[in-house]
Amino acid sequence: LSAGGEVSNDDIAATIALLRDASANPRICVVVGGYHFTENPDLALTLGADFGARDPDQAIALLEQVPRMQRIGG
Repeated sequence: LSAGGEVSNDDIAATIALLRDASANPRICVVVGGYHFTENPDLALTLGADFGARDPDQAIALLEQVPRMQRIGG
């Protein structure tokens, strides 16, 4: 998900929760990015995402680690 400047934290958290609820995959990985997270990368976790990425390349690098992390963690 990408969040721009006029999006509230509550709206982002609600969207992430809806995505998780609607997914048939209980291990769905949610990555957020965009201006909203550039200044505060930890905000992604606070709002319920698995990762926050500063750009598409970082998002891909993080997602490439998910299968390995899922094997380790669960």
